[in-house]
Amino acid sequence: MSVAGALAGGAAMLGCVVGAAVSPYGMELVRFPLQMSSRSHALVLISEWRPLAFDSLVNVVFLIEAVVVLALLMWRRAWWRTLLGVVVVAAALMAVRNEAIAVLALVPIAAPLLPTRPLGHTGSDPDAGRWPPGLDRDGDRCVRRPWRPGVRSW
Repeated sequence: MSVAGALAGGAAMLGCVVGAAVSPYGMELVRFPLQMSSRSHALVLISEWRPLAFDSLVNVVFLIEAVVVLALLMWRRAWWRTLLGVVVVAAALMAVRNEAIAVLALVPIAAPLLPTRPLGHTGSDPDAGRWPPGLDRDGDRCVRRPWRPGVRSW
């Protein structure tokens, strides 16, 4: 670790402690997460903090959706999006309360990688019916190349 990185980390910690000391709640905000970690036996009794159980159809459908989206992201080699998807799915698997957030978050994570028109589309576009139509790789982003008549983009 560089000296500048260590100084930045120390400044961030000092800022958090000063901010907590100035807030109306004082240092109680800093101690609260530590107190809750010592009460983990009580958190098991709260249903929304329990890990996701696959005893209902909704949870099984969520797992299938998550696996399909993560497989699509890995197939497209969108590594940053895959990492973000894994973090969101892992949060949902750790606590039931995060399942709805994960379902909503996976849509914009995967949406840019989906086809822009139906697969069976017919027309004057030479890329019609191809998946993904007219997309080119640019790192982890997909960029639509402009279509020109008579020029194949693949």
